[in-house]
Parts: sequence; C-alpha cells; structure tokens
Amino acid sequence: MWTWVTNNITTIKDILWIVFTLAATIVAILTYRRARHTLLQPLRTEVIKRQTDLLIELLDFLYNGNLDLHFKIDYIGLITHNTLILMDDYGFVFKDTNREEIKNQFSGVLILKKSGSISSIELPSIFTKNNSSKNVEKEKIDESKDKYFSAKHGNVDLEILRLTQSFVGFKSELKRFIDNPFMPTDIKKLLLKLNEDIEYNLKIVMKETLEDFIVQLCTTEHDFYNDNSLNIHLEAIYNNFQRKSIHHQTVIDSIRETTREYLKIDQKWT
Repeated sequence: MWTWVTNNITTIKDILWIVFTLAATIVAILTYRRARHTLLQPLRTEVIKRQTDLLIELLDFLYNGNLDLHFKIDYIGLITHNTLILMDDYGFVFKDTNREEIKNQFSGVLILKKSGSISSIELPSIFTKNNSSKNVEKEKIDESKDKYFSAKHGNVDLEILRLTQSFVGFKSELKRFIDNPFMPTDIKKLLLKLNEDIEYNLKIVMKETLEDFIVQLCTTEHDFYNDNSLNIHLEAIYNNFQRKSIHHQTVIDSIRETTREYLKIDQKWT
C-alpha cells in the first residue's frame, strides 16, 4: 500500500489540489452570495416598506363603504352638472339656477372632439361689466337657437365634458398610484384597465347619453305658453348612462385580491 502511494504521490497530490480548489471555490461563492444578500437586505427592506405603505393606501383609496365605486368617481355629478349646462346652452334655462355658480363647480374639461376647432371651450357669458351686455345676451340667444334647431333635426355632437372637482380628484389619485415606481406591475396593469374603462364611460357612453337627451329634449313639443313646467328627471338620465356603461366591480375585486396577496393579509402569522 505504501509502495503504491509512493509511486502515485504526484497523481494523489493533483487530485487533492483539485478537490481543495473546488472546495475553496464553492466556499467563496457561498460567502459572496451571503455577503451580497446581507448588503442588499437594507435596500430590499426599504422597498418592501414603501410598497407596503403604498398598497395599504391603495386599499383605502378603493374602499367606498357599501357604495358602488361609481359614486366615488362621481358619475352622478358629471351627468347632473353637464345636463344643466347643456340645457342652458340649448336655451332651456331654469329660473332658479345660477349658471355661473354651476360653472364654478367644474375643475376642468375633457375634450371629446378629435379634430377641428372647439367652439364650446369659450362660452359667451350673459353677464358683463361693460356696455355691451345686451349684445352679449343677444349672441347667447342666437347661439342657443342655432343649437336648438340643429338638435331638432337630430344633429348633436358634444365637443367637451365638464369635469367636477370630485372626478378630477379621483382621477388625480388614480394617476398617482399608476405612476408610482413602487407599484407592482400586475397591480399597475389592473389600475390601467380601470382608468381605460373610466375613459370609455366618459368619451363614449356619457357623450352618447347626453347627446340622446338633448335630441329628445329639443324634438319634444313643449307647451310653454300655458305656463306648464318642464320636469327633467336627472336620475333617469343617469340610469340610461349606467345601463350602458362599464361597471368596475370586477376589476376592483381583482385589484383588491392581488393587493391582499402582496400584503399577505390572509396569511396566518405564527
């Protein structure tokens, strides 16, 4: 045995060197991985903390008690105020309605017209401080007549939607979540889907709903001379919109479920 070891000492030394080198390499790799994990742990901890705070805030944002998210988006407010402004534009003015007060409740507009000039952006005002008040009022009346007779022939093309403060606030918060770099990709995709559905509801469904209402309003015979009041049921207009609009409950449920999984809310802690 000793003679064999003596005769093969060189081979044995080479094998031991290979084994030693391999073992040293494995130890070095494991040490590096452990060191890298230790160095990155504070960064990973901070990312998790930021994501956790963001996702908890997202759950609070989407929570609306027992009410449908439609109320938080303020579809009712959009329908109501746009209806009143449109009726005024087409010559149907409520005696007890302050037009300027209604206009001041809007925080922006959504342009619906894809090309050409937008005539509805700058609406002539009935009130002015200079001596041309009568001319301004006459221009407003003539403009309303033109729109009215065009609508009587079924020609209504809504150019803009006025946006309420509640809607603008909701969309701003939604955009903030979408643009946040700490938002997980799969949740961001669901938020983008929610935003896309809201845009469709406004640009397509609400536009058509309000246009249909104006055509119906202008083509219906009204007996104003006998002092009969015109009753407008705003809830009926909203119901027409709601029947055709995309409901958000499915995508909201998906966002909540995915968020809960990230936060491990249903996981039993030991």
